Amino acid sequence: MDTDLQVKAKQLWKEGNELMDVDNYSEAHKKYLKALKINPNYCDAMFNISLAKFLMHDLSGALEMLRKLEKIEQNRIDIFLVHGRIASEYIKLLAEEQRKCVFAAIGIDPNNKGITDLVADINSKIALIEASFGSLGEKLQGNGEVYRTKNQDENKLTVEREEVTRNMLRKSSVNLGSVVGMQHAKKVLNDEFRLLRASESGKYGNMFQNTGIILYGPPGVGKTRLVLAFAGQHNLPVYTVRINEVLDMWTGNSEKNLQKIFDAAIRDPPSLIVIDEIDALGRERLSRDGSDRTLVNQFIVSMDRLREEGKGVMVMGTTNRPFDVDQALRRGGRFQTEIYVQPPDFRDRVELFSFFLSEFELSHDNEAMEILARETELYTPADIEKICREVLLNYVIDNPESIKPEITLNNVLSTIMGYRAGGRTVKLWYERLKESMGKDWFDFEYPELAEDVMKFSKV
Repeated sequence: MDTDLQVKAKQLWKEGNELMDVDNYSEAHKKYLKALKINPNYCDAMFNISLAKFLMHDLSGALEMLRKLEKIEQNRIDIFLVHGRIASEYIKLLAEEQRKCVFAAIGIDPNNKGITDLVADINSKIALIEASFGSLGEKLQGNGEVYRTKNQDENKLTVEREEVTRNMLRKSSVNLGSVVGMQHAKKVLNDEFRLLRASESGKYGNMFQNTGIILYGPPGVGKTRLVLAFAGQHNLPVYTVRINEVLDMWTGNSEKNLQKIFDAAIRDPPSLIVIDEIDALGRERLSRDGSDRTLVNQFIVSMDRLREEGKGVMVMGTTNRPFDVDQALRRGGRFQTEIYVQPPDFRDRVELFSFFLSEFELSHDNEAMEILARETELYTPADIEKICREVLLNYVIDNPESIKPEITLNNVLSTIMGYRAGGRTVKLWYERLKESMGKDWFDFEYPELAEDVMKFSKV
């Protein structure tokens, strides 16, 4: 393969990895697909496509890609380990579907013989799986490890997992200097870190013990990246919690998974627990069924526990819908600090364009940067970065012999004109808030947000 194409494929793969680091799995998946289109046998791209599909809950797609990869790479153990892990998640998903079908059928006609046949068929399949894992366990005993199933008396197959925290612990590679704008949010976070240090010292008792912060705002404005940058700035180990990694179909396991995360963070101060889409985990209990309410209760208990045992532990949640978070979680001593992360304002957009175009002479033209900022109201940092990448890509395609690209203002403006998605997601978010909640409610609960709802939604 041509060397230039190999370099381009690898660059796309790296860009995909950066997007995965900030949990943008959909865009990362697109990057990997482009890399694979250039090099159909690019194994690292295939492997990461399977991971992205898995994280987007496309289990069958992930398994299909791994099967293709195994035909090319037959000696990579990580491929088979990931394949096995995703297959086990697929089994769990199918088991939940089976359970729902059985209960639905019972609700329609509890005396139907087909229900008995279906349950017998399910149990026979479970027995086959358990038998296969039993023989596998015997083979592995020579290494001092015994792998076996649990809850056999209830015909439930649950393969022993690694500690949930092992997959959720990470070190952030970015810092606040890499986040453009958001000066108010940065200041609040840094002030909270000073309080964390004060509480950790023990000199002030529990006076400065503030354990929880919620960052809310439109999708795509950089809430998660800001939190990870804060962690990197202060060298905090990060325990990332995603709802799909905590929830378990078996009663009580979800609560145990959540407790393990808090246990690990408490053992490793100073540390940071980050909860993506906290509204999904901590939604109002009145809107949940019994098992989900139990999980919210466990969340509340874990937050209260930090006041006694968790000196040096911070918890941050990000959400697009702060008003869906249970009121008990938002009271003092739990998540008592809330930060509204707004779309980049005019000065932020000037700074963003200057940052992403910093390799080009155009970035030093402040008047040009202001023109671009005026054309991109409500554009997110991700939108602006994508526009700048597109400008460079178009230039390279049109001028393959150029040694040093020279980007003009018109190059960028024409790309902005062709970028139809810019600002629409954010505008739609404000419009839906106005329709669903009403201005009076926002005036009372979120005055800053109320102002933007009226400013950016349709009159």
